[in-house]
Amino acid sequence: MGVKGKNEKRGKELRRRRIIQAVIAVLMVLAMVIAIFEALFYGNAMSTPQPGQNVESGR
Repeated sequence: MGVKGKNEKRGKELRRRRIIQAVIAVLMVLAMVIAIFEALFYGNAMSTPQPGQNVESGR
């Protein structure tokens, strides 16, 4: 019984680690998407300046 308990605990830890890795992966993807959108919006702001955006970019 003791070994079975250890295996269950190890399984829970692995599952928790997998969940953490999944969350990190999602955050990385979100960061990439946000960076792409920022580049697109700043590219649009350069051709058609909007109030506040061109001041933030500082270009």
